[in-house]
Amino acid sequence: MVQFAEPEPPKPSERPKTRQQGLDQLGKRIVRWWEKESIQYAFNIPQVRTRIEKLMGTNYVSLTDRNYMQKLQERILEDYEEQMQKRIKVRQEEEMERVKNLVLAGKIPLDQAPPEMAQHPIMLIENYCNQKIAERRAKIKIYRVKIPTYLYWDDTPDPPSGLSIESGHVFRQQGEKLCHPVELHLGASQDEDIENGYLMGSEQYDNIKYESSLVKRLMACETVEEMYALADDIIGVLKTIDDSSRVPEDNISDTLVSAT
Repeated sequence: MVQFAEPEPPKPSERPKTRQQGLDQLGKRIVRWWEKESIQYAFNIPQVRTRIEKLMGTNYVSLTDRNYMQKLQERILEDYEEQMQKRIKVRQEEEMERVKNLVLAGKIPLDQAPPEMAQHPIMLIENYCNQKIAERRAKIKIYRVKIPTYLYWDDTPDPPSGLSIESGHVFRQQGEKLCHPVELHLGASQDEDIENGYLMGSEQYDNIKYESSLVKRLMACETVEEMYALADDIIGVLKTIDDSSRVPEDNISDTLVSAT
């Protein structure tokens, strides 16, 4: 009889019991920057030789030549600055593309768009529409109503200063009216306008506006029967369909049945 032994369960990974112990171990592995070893380059490494040849134009290295090493240092700094400028330019283009997408998506208003988008078709259309709207608004005239500074007509001028008695201001009497009639401000009356020829009299108006006597009688009618009776006299009897030409309703129904 063969017996199979059950496999043993895997042991759990050993972890630090407390968080403080893990922090202590992490702190032991930290090395300060002044404690780090100096970086050592070997000029015989292929990557280093390729870079030197790219910077100096030759793979020949003269460690004892001071001018050569200074020139190498200058070329390294210039190359570092060039690479840095390229990275900055790439980041600027990415940021501009991100802002452009936000403007096109409506997250940023068009009036807050960067100046680099001035020649974008959407910005050109927006500027054109704003210009047209401004031109139309400039043509609109707003009429302002002049509000009078007084409610009633007063023929007494106001004094120029607080010394009303010395300036000769005339005070109103006790029984004097404060409000004058409206006709006083209208100027000429209706009769004067008729005499001057500005208005027409009633006789002249009746001669110009001619109305038939029958129409006047029609307008004076008070009931509908009187209006219809008088309308027959004015218009005449209207010709209607003759009774002999009418088709009986029974014949119409028989015709429809036979057609179906």
